Amino acid sequence: MVKLDGQIAVISNGAGEGMTTLDQIVQAGGSLSLWIDLGGGALSAKPEVLDDFIEKVMDTRPQVLLFTAFFQIGKCDLFAESFRKIYLKRQADSAYIPQIILRLDGRNADEAKQCSEGTNMLILDSSLDACVAAAKLSKGGM
Repeated sequence: MVKLDGQIAVISNGAGEGMTTLDQIVQAGGSLSLWIDLGGGALSAKPEVLDDFIEKVMDTRPQVLLFTAFFQIGKCDLFAESFRKIYLKRQADSAYIPQIILRLDGRNADEAKQCSEGTNMLILDSSLDACVAAAKLSKGGM
């Protein structure tokens, strides 16, 4: 985990994807508060591994949390459901919830979009769109 001084926390599934995301956020005018790379295969079979990371990142109180992943093996909808479950739990507990953006591509990406119901989560296909949205939201826009 790399802590920085900005407003956007990033959880990526692979260093290459993470580095691209970080560059795109900065180019869009955003600034990073934290980056965690979970490794390309770390989440493929067990999305529940992500739950602890989501909670820890939210506890750092970023303005925006961006999760970015391309899954060929893992299912996007399982990961989106992890975020939804934690969002609803924290909402019920009146705990801090940042704006959440999920950039999901790959297996079951279309099904993942249904997981945003009842939340403020944005689920986007494009890495660039997700990074621009994160930058805007971190400055109070959109």
